[in-house]
Amino acid sequence: MLFSLSWTLNGTGGNSENPIWDDIEKKLTLLKSGYGILTLDIHDNDIGSQMLQVRAELGNYLVMLGEIINDDYEVRTYYDEKMTKETICILGDYWSKNQITTDFSFIVQVVYEFFNTGNVQNHLLI
Repeated sequence: MLFSLSWTLNGTGGNSENPIWDDIEKKLTLLKSGYGILTLDIHDNDIGSQMLQVRAELGNYLVMLGEIINDDYEVRTYYDEKMTKETICILGDYWSKNQITTDFSFIVQVVYEFFNTGNVQNHLLI
């Protein structure tokens, strides 16, 4: 799979083609201690998973996987049915609290799985 990595972390942005896991892990570390957006795009997929994006602020993380299924673009995300539906602000946008996690190890797990397989299991992102 051919990936590109793009980011805006703590006010600084950039991108790279064909990142290795170490590159991604360094950016995730910056995301953990700060705020911003990290995106992994797959370039050689016409169907299925296309990109994974993590948005973060103040220890709150929103993770979204975009995929093409039956010619439709769909987005899967983390979902905690036990959380309230009140909203939380991440980078100026309001998101339902049940789509937000504070578990950074979960974020690393999801990004690692996407990087290694090009997808994320349905029970992790629905």
